[in-house]
Amino acid sequence: MSTSRALLQVVSSGILSAFTLTSDAATKESYGRTVYVSTLNSPVTFTATLAPADASGTVQFFDGQTSLGAQAVSGGTAAFTTSSLAAGVHKIWAFYTGDASFRPRWAKAVTQQVLDTASGDNVDTRLSSR
Repeated sequence: MSTSRALLQVVSSGILSAFTLTSDAATKESYGRTVYVSTLNSPVTFTATLAPADASGTVQFFDGQTSLGAQAVSGGTAAFTTSSLAAGVHKIWAFYTGDASFRPRWAKAVTQQVLDTASGDNVDTRLSSR
């Protein structure tokens, strides 16, 4: 007598209609692109917004390839606050890990410039090449 185990496969077929990432820092336009600007050691909150709002799961936040942390989705949003970004230009990414109803997805990156006011840094005018 042989027995076989049942295979349970969960397939997430839903696709989010929107997944955006923003920063609460002040904005500046540079060569037609929005750049978020903050000062060194000041907290910055990045908010990922998902649609539909009933998506659940987790959003992971990245500075380039470096993981900043993860937050649970609640009411269609996940927010991450940090004050540890070094002075300079950062590409901040968000990755939605998916749930039983929606597939994983990357949000378009935002550009965050952190100014070191003690050194007199100004907004990088070369951001269009990054």
